[in-house]
Amino acid sequence: MGRAGYNGGGGGGGWARHPKEGGTFHEKHTKRGPLAGLGEGAQKYLSLIQQYGSRRNQGRDAQYNFLAEALVRQGAEAELACRTSLVEFFDDRAQHEEFKSATDLEAHLDSAGRDKSRRRRLYIVEDLSVKTICLLGAYLKIHPSIFAFHYSIEEGSAHCRSVAAFPSIDHVNTTNGLDYASAAEEADSANEQKRSFALRYPIIMPRLSAGHNPDPSLCPPWLKPDKRLVDQSAYAKFNIERSLHTPTLNDEWDTDGMVATMANQVSYWSRNTDDGGWNALILVDPCIKDPKFLEMLRGAPSPNLHRLLQYADIDEKLDIPKVSSDWKPSAKFSKFILYEDLIHHLAIGGCEPGSTSIAVTPFIRGFAINHWMVFLNHVHSCTGSIRSKLFADGFQETTNGWQYRAKWGGQMSEWVLDRVQAWKIDLALSLTEVESNMRALRIDPEDIYSFGVVGKREAQMWRYIKNMIERHRDIFMDISNS
Repeated sequence: MGRAGYNGGGGGGGWARHPKEGGTFHEKHTKRGPLAGLGEGAQKYLSLIQQYGSRRNQGRDAQYNFLAEALVRQGAEAELACRTSLVEFFDDRAQHEEFKSATDLEAHLDSAGRDKSRRRRLYIVEDLSVKTICLLGAYLKIHPSIFAFHYSIEEGSAHCRSVAAFPSIDHVNTTNGLDYASAAEEADSANEQKRSFALRYPIIMPRLSAGHNPDPSLCPPWLKPDKRLVDQSAYAKFNIERSLHTPTLNDEWDTDGMVATMANQVSYWSRNTDDGGWNALILVDPCIKDPKFLEMLRGAPSPNLHRLLQYADIDEKLDIPKVSSDWKPSAKFSKFILYEDLIHHLAIGGCEPGSTSIAVTPFIRGFAINHWMVFLNHVHSCTGSIRSKLFADGFQETTNGWQYRAKWGGQMSEWVLDRVQAWKIDLALSLTEVESNMRALRIDPEDIYSFGVVGKREAQMWRYIKNMIERHRDIFMDISNS
């Protein structure tokens, strides 16, 4: 394939004009600009993204347009922030290579395009840079919607507060074009030529104080709460759009004020090759690399850490070998830096996928499930704290000593009402995200016998998350209505 990329687009092909400037895109960016020095395929791919963005009121035109404008504005620091790796699977091993620059990536793709042998390649990208997007998009023939959908999500967009898009499913096996895929219809799923899905999940992290670590290179100001417009939100300084939600801490009962929350996403795409191999791509969000977070996650003492960050051992084998010398826990992961954890799992951990590329996705699916479980643990903790706050004045001294008497509203505060109302809304929105994730994995949320492409066990995990979110939403609704 070399550098040959997308040859034209839409009905007319050729080069698109920038929506806001005169002159052709080719004239402006071939010798200078964000793609200077790269081949024609990458140049045309960025032109294709702009063509999609210029189609007003069609599909995801806003997301395409925001992505195109952000890519054109990127500088050298954006490429440094983006990490790209290749994990290639052979019969007896997995081999990992990290690309130090876009030039190295382009050289690899040129060589890979001339290689006609059967290959199974997985590209992993953290954050999105214009050069990485256009090189991989042109070489792998990835539709721009994959990158546009990952770049901006409703929870973290500085540009658009639109309703959520349809679940990010590329192909659905159905008999009539309407019904969800059933287990029987998935029997020939291994023969599908192309797949994609995106899973959204919340990141719950310990809340920093406004005065924490004044060094902006270690702890950027946007990470800490301050007197912002709404005193709660900040946009992460990533290449992609993500927002950080940091509630105000009201008093000791306000568990929700002890954390910061970020809406994240992991995206997957794959295509089979004519020689029986496949190419796959996983897009992951960057993590917060603040030293305090990392120290706490590595076991530094924290009074609230075990309550705020409770993970589920969904991959832990609940058994020990017969020989005591083999007794040891499973491989340790940070459960926070997905890029590094995924590479460690696939390349170092010796994961050997089968003939289908979907075999590389259980780890990222489990990662998303685990963070939803952390979210549920946090919600449960907040529910208990609010209940305790409402009954906090129920202890009183009697002739028989201190006794508890339920006194509803004994410590009613305005912030409690605010939290209850906010949780009702947040859990309703979280429920739509979980159901969208389920549909992206071809699980019908309303059909208990629908297991999608993930099997019965994982489908039950997603249904558990969905049911628990519904139950906690109902609890807050009961509190609000009582």
